Amino acid sequence: MRLATLLPLLLLLLGVTISAPAQDDSPLARQVEALIAELSADEFTIRQRACDRLEALGAAAVPWLEKAAAGEDPEASRQARRLLRGIRQRNRDDLLASLYTRNNAFRTTEEFRRLVTRGREVIPSLLAILAEEDSRGTSYSYYRFRNAYWVLAELVTPQDFDLLVSLLQSTNVQHRILLEPILRSFDREMVIDRVLQVLADPEAHPQVRAHLVEMSVNTSFSGNDPRIETAALGMLDDESELVRSSALRYLGIRRNQEGLTKIIALCKDASILVRTAALRALRSYRDPAALVPLRASLLDPAPEVRSAAIETLRSVGGPNFAPAVKPFLSDPDPRVRSSAAQFLARFGDQSALPVLLESLKQRDDEFLARALNSLLDAIGRIGDETALDPLFKLLEDADEFDRIRSYRYRILQSIVQVGGEQVLPRVEPWLTRPDLQNANIVLDEIGRMDSEQVVPLLMAALRNGTVRMRTSAVRGLAARHHREAAPLIATALQEETDAWFLSEATKALTTFGYEKAAPTIRTFLDGDLADMGRLSLYYAAIRAMMRFHISAAAPRVAEMAIASPNIRNMGIDALASLGNPAVVDALLSLYETEANESTRYRITTALARLGRGELLEIRLASMGDSASTTRAAAYLALGRVDEARADLALLLKSNPANGSIVYDMACVDARDGKTDAAFAGLRRAMTLRTFSKDQLLTDPDLASIRNDPRLADILEKAR
Repeated sequence: MRLATLLPLLLLLLGVTISAPAQDDSPLARQVEALIAELSADEFTIRQRACDRLEALGAAAVPWLEKAAAGEDPEASRQARRLLRGIRQRNRDDLLASLYTRNNAFRTTEEFRRLVTRGREVIPSLLAILAEEDSRGTSYSYYRFRNAYWVLAELVTPQDFDLLVSLLQSTNVQHRILLEPILRSFDREMVIDRVLQVLADPEAHPQVRAHLVEMSVNTSFSGNDPRIETAALGMLDDESELVRSSALRYLGIRRNQEGLTKIIALCKDASILVRTAALRALRSYRDPAALVPLRASLLDPAPEVRSAAIETLRSVGGPNFAPAVKPFLSDPDPRVRSSAAQFLARFGDQSALPVLLESLKQRDDEFLARALNSLLDAIGRIGDETALDPLFKLLEDADEFDRIRSYRYRILQSIVQVGGEQVLPRVEPWLTRPDLQNANIVLDEIGRMDSEQVVPLLMAALRNGTVRMRTSAVRGLAARHHREAAPLIATALQEETDAWFLSEATKALTTFGYEKAAPTIRTFLDGDLADMGRLSLYYAAIRAMMRFHISAAAPRVAEMAIASPNIRNMGIDALASLGNPAVVDALLSLYETEANESTRYRITTALARLGRGELLEIRLASMGDSASTTRAAAYLALGRVDEARADLALLLKSNPANGSIVYDMACVDARDGKTDAAFAGLRRAMTLRTFSKDQLLTDPDLASIRNDPRLADILEKAR
């Protein structure tokens, strides 16, 4: 029995009574009482919202929660006890209480550093937290698990390997997910051996074995080791249907040819779960032998299996199978009808549309969670405007269906895809509704449309929208090269603090060449480099310094490159472009300590562009006499333009359609003052491959043509 269940009895035995809060008509009291009333609501989303808000109130809500915990409503009582326990534990006067934070930057906090400083003495407490069964009963449990593992990762040593492996075998999947990065630091063979032992152990919990084999795709648990595939093949004979179905998913992802025969055989397994998993595993194969069980499974008595067979045919079959699938539009089961409609929609069959629209009305949240995106994609693929009114009706009736309400933005996306600019007047009011989740994603879709109606809508969102809407508006305006928005974006840059918005606004202003914003953007370089949430902003700000050639920012960029491996390569390239000789000593010092050979070469190139080419000359001598793009780039960095041109000319003779070499020759022409030839080369390069705006705006070799109006035409074609 859980401690929370025993708590009222223990209090009674100890002579402690729970007194109700005194009569209180304050705004806080009314708010808390309303939230507690929602703890027993029929709809999950209402209950969850109430829990989240009560947790946010914390200690202020405790008197009312104590009353609810002792009340007669079983659901409200259970939720109140759970919330009380979480609030009290978070408020303990103990450093371990900091583990209850939801802060994604917890590893940068003082509390994290203090916990790590306590050393191995804190490990027993961390293990007790991880082992605490009740911790899974609060909405803070994931964060508590995560934070405890982050601290544990700093403290464990090889002697703790057996301990970690024991946690690996917990039925709580969070252990395996959070252990995975820690196990990367251990010997790979040790990890694989233990994983294989668990997979082969019939006494291990089936849930553990099933999850472990699925996690072995592209993780350090296995490194895609062939021995895991061998173990998975053996698991196909396991008595547990959960283990067999997970092994099937793994082998399907790995496209294991040895297991194909067995997968086909399991399409007739006694378990519906296994038959379904076997059919879905066949999606990865293009073997004609797979078509036989697929056709046979269309007649399976289980609707889950018939649906899986049609979904697999949608992946591996073609329009020739449409006659076999079309009768299933009238199947007794709605899931099968939906799968058939999605199959036919792939080939533009209009007869699928009524079934697709009907499928969206299903009240089965589990079905919609799995199929909603596919249904809406299928409707968009058919592109029939007769779907617009039913889709708008679905939006208006969405309050009846939890899942639909949560995904109204996806419905709006489909409406925009089907109706184009003609539906924008009907869509626009929805974007400003406070209860519409992810409206910014719809605005992203609108921002990609080729219509004059889009710009006013984006500008309105930039002026009056939420920070997410403003971010999407900036992205859309930048993609459309609407430079008239630059002053408004620059103003917003000073109003918002959200790192993602600042990043997108900085990119847009850099693309527009709006140099007036450079002083504000430069301040973004002065932040906590350990805050990974600002990494995109740092990248954008550094690119802006390169674009506007703010040479005075070079010392700070050098500090960032030295302090953060995440910024190092970009920072070094920026220093080469900014051309400030004050950072030469910093680069030389970094060269001596940097272990990565590719980065060391990058440093030598930057130094050469700053007038210190001796290290690059040494490397150039080791490149041999054969022409190469690497040697040409080194010549160019050293200012030896004629030699770079000679190497590239040789390479172009044998690779005339290589866009990268054509681009490099355009850079040589720009450095050599041959502006017309440089633009001709850039235009040709853009027909051969795609280049980014960032590259064109920050490449130091193109500095001489950056203010030429002809560059704007080329930027239009860049991504």
